[in-house]
Amino acid sequence: SNGDQTGMWMLNYPFPYDSTQIIQQFLLYSKALHLTITSANSKDFKKNVIKYFTERKKLKEILSAPDYRYFSFQIWQEGLARYTEYRILELLKDYIPSEEVTLLPDFESFESLKTKMYNRETKNLHDNKLNKKKRICFYSAGFAEGLVLDRLNEDWRKKYLIEKFYIENYSDEY
Repeated sequence: SNGDQTGMWMLNYPFPYDSTQIIQQFLLYSKALHLTITSANSKDFKKNVIKYFTERKKLKEILSAPDYRYFSFQIWQEGLARYTEYRILELLKDYIPSEEVTLLPDFESFESLKTKMYNRETKNLHDNKLNKKKRICFYSAGFAEGLVLDRLNEDWRKKYLIEKFYIENYSDEY
């Protein structure tokens, strides 16, 4: 935050969104992450997760220490919040809303909302451009990283409030 006590630093942090090198590496990282989550139930998952780890490490290596801290913070705070919304929808799969709720004109099942959210976030992960969407790109990336962590360490959530900000510490495989 560089001493900013207002919280506006999260919105105004001068991340190098327009750096050609960082844009290129973020794209490689995002594509590898997208491939990893979309292959979660296939024999290629392990191979894809290794590629994702490699591209994430390369991104870390080209970012300055403060820029990587910002990236990690956004993944941890905003991205995993998106992931949590999705997990809540999964947990509601057996919940049966009241008849009054189901009769509302805009009623949508939790399963439908979950599917739409997954499709939207994976599309954003694939399509968002760092220099256009800026920090918003980190939200879909964090969503996807949460899904990967589920596959690698089902107890990772226990570390969320203990080992803050660096989700790569939540799995032994990173």
